[in-house]
Parts: sequence; structure tokens; C-alpha cells
Amino acid sequence: MYTLLALAVFIINALFSVPAMAEGSGLQQSLLINVSSNQKSLNAALGRQSLANIGTIFIKVSKIRKSTLINGTINKMHVNAAVGNKSSANTGSLQIN
Repeated sequence: MYTLLALAVFIINALFSVPAMAEGSGLQQSLLINVSSNQKSLNAALGRQSLANIGTIFIKVSKIRKSTLINGTINKMHVNAAVGNKSSANTGSLQIN
């Protein structure tokens, strides 16, 4: 019963959660604010080189200059899991690669 409920929550969450992503770009004099509220959610990254992000600002291969990053995320009753090679599961985070 709980497995089916967790799967349903995961699917619904995946349909409505989209992380903000900036790849190969530059941030100059920018203000990024992450104030997501994540409640009763499941975040999972399964498999090789997979990512699962909820309420996350993810910046990949970017130049950041004179910018302000603010994280005011609230997480309640949340499950976060990463299983597999080089996988990550992030919730309410600011990730810069």
C-alpha cells in the first residue's frame, strides 16, 4: 500500500517539478533566488549518471561574476535518495558544476 502511494507521489511530483537550469552560460551581476517549498515529496535518482532535482537551481559550466545566490528553501516530510553510479538527488539546493 505504502509502495503504491510513494510511487504515485513520485510520478505526480515528477510531472509538476521542473528545476531551473543554465548550461554553458554566464551569469554577470545576477540575482538568483530559490524559495521553493517542498512538502510530502519523494526525490530519487536511479541508474548511471542520473540526476533528480526538486526546487533546485542547477548551473553547469558557467562563469559567475558579481552575482548573488539566495537559498530560502523549506523541506518538510521529504525523501531524497540517489542510487547508482555518479547519480545525485538534490532538493532545494543551489548546485554549481
